[in-house]
Amino acid sequence: MALLIAHHRPVASALGRAKRAKSSNLSNIEHRAVIKYFVKKGKTPKEIFEDMVSVLQESAPSYTMVINGLAYFNKDERAVKMILAQGVL
Repeated sequence: MALLIAHHRPVASALGRAKRAKSSNLSNIEHRAVIKYFVKKGKTPKEIFEDMVSVLQESAPSYTMVINGLAYFNKDERAVKMILAQGVL
């Protein structure tokens, strides 16, 4: 019976990791939304990262994710500005 209990713990811990991984995906979506908001406000990557770390602590996104999000959301802004500058719209 002790063997069964010892075997049960890793399964429970694996389930816990699976749940955290699933909720982590939701957190990534939420992180991107916050990054997009800060990009629209004109914050720098360092400001965004420091603000998110101060609030979210260990669950904050990595600095790389902030940089990638900034580049992604700024790309859309630059495309719109180029189209407007060309007089297409």
